[in-house]
Amino acid sequence: MYGATITLVVNEAVPPGLKPAQTTPELGLLDRNIIRKGAWSIDNWSDVYTFRLKAPTELTIDLASDGADAKLKVGRFSGYGETYTNDNSGPGTDAKLILALEAGRWYKILASGTELSNELSYYTLRISSPDFAPFVQPVPSVGRIVARQLDDARIEFAWHVEGGDRVLPRNRYLPARPPTGRWLNSSDIVVEGVSIGRINVRVDADTGRVEFAFTPAGGERILPQSRYFPASAAVNRWLRSTRIEWIE
Repeated sequence: MYGATITLVVNEAVPPGLKPAQTTPELGLLDRNIIRKGAWSIDNWSDVYTFRLKAPTELTIDLASDGADAKLKVGRFSGYGETYTNDNSGPGTDAKLILALEAGRWYKILASGTELSNELSYYTLRISSPDFAPFVQPVPSVGRIVARQLDDARIEFAWHVEGGDRVLPRNRYLPARPPTGRWLNSSDIVVEGVSIGRINVRVDADTGRVEFAFTPAGGERILPQSRYFPASAAVNRWLRSTRIEWIE
């Protein structure tokens, strides 16, 4: 019997309502590859994967298994048109196909295994193409808000790059008598020529406490765990929030 049909992310987003394959950085979307880990059994010896190409693409499809004889079929999802079959072109009992496929059509991959035992036989389906963009692991941006009390009762605030320098925005002072209950914003925080966001500050209307936050460029406001400026802060001593981390 066939297993569940799973939609792979190839070079177009998965349509709403269809389940994507597991394409995490650990097991999925790698540099110029899509990988799917699966398993066969006596009762489930075949899985079907579907995908659609946004542009004409040459694909290399590899199916490898240590515990079964791997077999590959690729064809139009509608069931019409050409079907490409390959049994043991890969090393040993593995299977491999290299195909030039058209854009705008749905295709299906039938990944099956024979000579199965009563135990699970694990397999790896790998799809690669010179047309795939390389996967880049997102690197989180990290920093902290720093602030200090000045002699004239104003509060100066800035951004501290984690492991780097303090960045002073042009608008960075909370006046001695600020409005209450309303967020005020610094000017842009510019790091290496790029605006990463703005510092937000307000005086709580109920408690009178000074609260800080950070809004990344194009993102939502982040409230660090330690974000309140103490009323008893020493003059000219920089205090800092807890770490603020986000993916740009």
